[in-house]
Amino acid sequence: MTYSLLATFVLICALSPIVSNGVADPQTITPSTTAGAAPSKADVALAGTAWQLVEIVSMNDRVDAPDDRSLYTLAFQADGSLSVSADCNRGTGYWTSPSPGQLQFGQFAATQALCPPGSLHDRYMTQFPWVRSYVMKNGHLFLATMADGAIIEFEPMQPPLAATVLGEEVRTGDPGEMQKFVLTRLFDRYAKEQGIEVTDQEIDAYVDNMRRGMRAEGLPAEDDLAPKEVAQVEQMRRDMGRSMIRQWKLNRALYRQYGGRIIFQQFDPEPLDAYRHYLTERQAAGDFTIHRKDFEDAFWHYFTNDSMHDFYESGSEEEAQAFKTTPWEHATAGAETTVQPAPSAKPAASETVGPAEIGAASPLAATRWRLRQFQSMDDATGEIEPEDPSAYTMTLNEDGSVQMQLNCNRAVGTWSVAPASDGKSGAFTFGRLVTTKALCPPPSMDERIVRDAEWIRGYLLRDGQLHLSLMADGGIYSWERVPEE
Repeated sequence: MTYSLLATFVLICALSPIVSNGVADPQTITPSTTAGAAPSKADVALAGTAWQLVEIVSMNDRVDAPDDRSLYTLAFQADGSLSVSADCNRGTGYWTSPSPGQLQFGQFAATQALCPPGSLHDRYMTQFPWVRSYVMKNGHLFLATMADGAIIEFEPMQPPLAATVLGEEVRTGDPGEMQKFVLTRLFDRYAKEQGIEVTDQEIDAYVDNMRRGMRAEGLPAEDDLAPKEVAQVEQMRRDMGRSMIRQWKLNRALYRQYGGRIIFQQFDPEPLDAYRHYLTERQAAGDFTIHRKDFEDAFWHYFTNDSMHDFYESGSEEEAQAFKTTPWEHATAGAETTVQPAPSAKPAASETVGPAEIGAASPLAATRWRLRQFQSMDDATGEIEPEDPSAYTMTLNEDGSVQMQLNCNRAVGTWSVAPASDGKSGAFTFGRLVTTKALCPPPSMDERIVRDAEWIRGYLLRDGQLHLSLMADGGIYSWERVPEE
């Protein structure tokens, strides 16, 4: 801590409204003045952030630093509530920021356990009623108390260690995030070991088939797009082709190595048992370790819960043909589109299913939606709503393609659905989305949506809204129908 930073705080700290004998009265901040107060626009830098204590520096040069920073935390919620941990105790309260740089806390309700000797509990907790200002510098948060009392330095709270994969630590409080990271690292290495590559010729065939299908269906042409946008769309299609072909080759390699049952997906069958056998081997070999029991249960849920999936009949012709037709051979989006039939479907694997039949079987085909909110199962993330729902739209086409507007970016990809008997819910998956790469002004949800899309596994229609749920109870995206013009 440098003196120049302390001097900065002296200049920005608000003076106490009530001073008695030179000492400010902390009771001027009461629950009645702050409780339930929603943060103002000035709070965007603090709302939704979580911190852990680095040190407390007094103006008499006394410095108090915790042995374990993770025991002293501070989390600002967007609704104005606050949670705090202080060694062996926990507390809740309220916060408000009347203007940029200003900060006040309401009284805390906290447990009163007797912490071990050497604890900074008392020193830490007694600072909050006196705080009047804050500043962020080099990624750290500094709180200044009134009457030049002290400066409290925080660093971003480090998420808990959830897993280790190929020597990398995975720190997150979200089991879905952990699963994505582990699977990505393992499958990337497997693809490299197997020499799985995608050629330009394969991508060319994939994109050409897609174009022919779109023309056959009379889908919107690109004539009204600017040259730069045409180039972006072309690159998106090629990226999508590369992604889908690579995943198909990886699935085929796993199936050839491990065998087992295959589950139906409209665009790419998945060798579920092969996934499980491979991951079990890698875990036993020490390639990944999950450090929390609840996260481990969530990780394996998709691979062990048969009720979630539709399987090809063992020994059937459909199963034998599952990895015979390549993605660049069935990528056509039009009437000649060849898709893998569901295990219960009557057509043989060689028959074609037109988009009209796909659309008729899906309650979601030819619908357009705009995003209302994302609800995470992780309390630290909570509920996120877009500032402008119209900036996030999703069109589910009858041909199995999807277009998205994601703030300042666009995305294209594929989708598939297996409705349940109630007609209002069922399985839902996206193919990997490919997007433009513009840097949208914060706050933006474009990166989160693209990242989460490949892990969506179910849908529910209720009260005019479409709820898409992530694997392993990771969260729910809620969309509302866009009225037809």
